[in-house]
Amino acid sequence: MEKKPTHWRLLTKIGVFFLGMVLVFCMLSMAATAIVVDRLFARIETASDPAAFSYAFVDASRYPRTSLRFLSGDNELQGYLYEPPDRSADALIVTISGYGGNADSHLPETLYFLDHGFAVFCFDGTGVCKSEGNSRRGLEQSRFDTSAALTYLQTTAWSSLPVLLYGHSAGGYAALALAKTDHVAAIVCIAGFDSPLALMRDAAADYVGPLSAIGYPFLRLQDRLLFGEEADNSAVTMLESATVPVLIVEGTEDMAVKEDNRIGSRIDGTNDRITLWTIDTPYRNGHATAWLSEEAAAYRWQDDPTDETPLDPLKANEIDPDFLARVAEFYRQAL
Repeated sequence: MEKKPTHWRLLTKIGVFFLGMVLVFCMLSMAATAIVVDRLFARIETASDPAAFSYAFVDASRYPRTSLRFLSGDNELQGYLYEPPDRSADALIVTISGYGGNADSHLPETLYFLDHGFAVFCFDGTGVCKSEGNSRRGLEQSRFDTSAALTYLQTTAWSSLPVLLYGHSAGGYAALALAKTDHVAAIVCIAGFDSPLALMRDAAADYVGPLSAIGYPFLRLQDRLLFGEEADNSAVTMLESATVPVLIVEGTEDMAVKEDNRIGSRIDGTNDRITLWTIDTPYRNGHATAWLSEEAAAYRWQDDPTDETPLDPLKANEIDPDFLARVAEFYRQAL
């Protein structure tokens, strides 16, 4: 039998070697991606906001809340139901926090809504505070938790009330993804984004630059393994056929969501049910400051990271009543 030329055998060995190296690289990259995602979305026992507001600051006699438990997948989540002081509500607002948030993240707005005739439901997502879950899984998980909350609410005494969604960041993405859900009458999305993976890619690029492109395919695969066909669905695509009023709120200096991933830059303007509200007021035009007063937003922005004095939660969470009045009016017009 004729032997292959020496150079062909050498080329074959080199090819096998490089294929092996590529396989090892892919396996290590996939493992590293899984580890990074797991750490990014590790379980949290408190909100990540250093000036987080909590129910401890609230007059519980004036604003009592009912503790509720409901299932999202295999995990039991913690929810809270607030009713207006006169116990008569025109609609039920479901607040949905963003990455690192919990049931109390939008409590300052909740108190405003209660004083203006709305009931409010909020919850700790999977892997957050008093809810079950070893991990928060990913940005898309908020969508599934919110869907589970809406399903649960339809089994309660408040099922007859129209549902209004109020979501921030990942919570805004979740709200838009559920635009066609029964009983949802209107949506307010603050600092939302079109693509969860694009948000994570852009965040990685801020740290490691062009190297982030190498890990992106593995990030996509990891996201697909976690969420299947629901992975990285476009919020704008899901919003296109929305038949309920939607208010999109975006800040001109949102450093967390790049402009090409913002909802406002991706909608075509043909759906007259969608309203875009761009905030350009200094300090209030960031990622998580739209609902704050100018004083509170400036207080947060001017915080010196080298100063170990903790921020005052009351001062840092003062609301802008004009902003919330417009939101409340938007909701009422939708009812």
